[in-house]
Order: sequence, then C-alpha cells, then structure tokens
Amino acid sequence: MIPPHSNPLQNLSQNLVIAIKHLNLHGLRYSIASLWREIWFDIVKGVDTTSPQHPTPSTHSVPYQGADPHVVKQLFSIIPDRAKESTFVDFGCGKGRALLIALEHGFKQVIGVEIAPELVCGGRYESGVILPV
Repeated sequence: MIPPHSNPLQNLSQNLVIAIKHLNLHGLRYSIASLWREIWFDIVKGVDTTSPQHPTPSTHSVPYQGADPHVVKQLFSIIPDRAKESTFVDFGCGKGRALLIALEHGFKQVIGVEIAPELVCGGRYESGVILPV
C-alpha cells in the first residue's frame, strides 16, 4: 500500500537518484538483479516494500532501503528451527519486508519497531505486528 501522502513525481525522482547511486556502487548486473528481487517480492506478496521513502531529514537522517529478500532468506535458512519458536523482533523494520520473510521461514511471532510513521503505514499487514514508537 502506498501512503496517501506520497508524491509520484517525487518518488520517481528519488528512485532515479537511488538507482544511479546503486549502479555506481555495484554495477549494472548486480543492480538489476537486486532491483528485480525486490520488485518480484512485492508483486508475489501484494505489498509495497520497494518504493523508497525519505523520512523527514530533521528527524530521520537515513533514507529507507528495504533489505534484499535474497540475503534475508539466506540468513533465515541457517537459523535452527528451534530458535524460530521465539519471537523475531526487527528494530528499524521499515515497511516490514524482513518481518514477512521471517513469517515465511517459520517464526511464530514477529514484531517490527519503526520510528518513522511514513514507513509504517506502507507496511501494515495482517500476519504480523508493526508498532510505531
């Protein structure tokens, strides 16, 4: 869900800046693969965890960038099943991508904590809990 206060032109501009920085840092092949993983994750799940959001600079100085779904899945695959009986807590959960993946990998309960309310409204879903601070 895209927040109602988002500006499509501003989002496009922000997306382009992020894409150019990513290309310069990682190269074309990795950048395209990474972006495709994020877009495909959102399409399959019916969520919006990809669109960058830039919290108010005076309050939050780091732009939103969701975790790479491939990397998160790899990390969760090496966690023992017994550990997944506990609660997964994500501080700085953003739009909740890692929370969704944690649920897919068997965590019984997930809790996301995010101080930027403009990110929380984009990541609400029924299977987990996202709590604004």
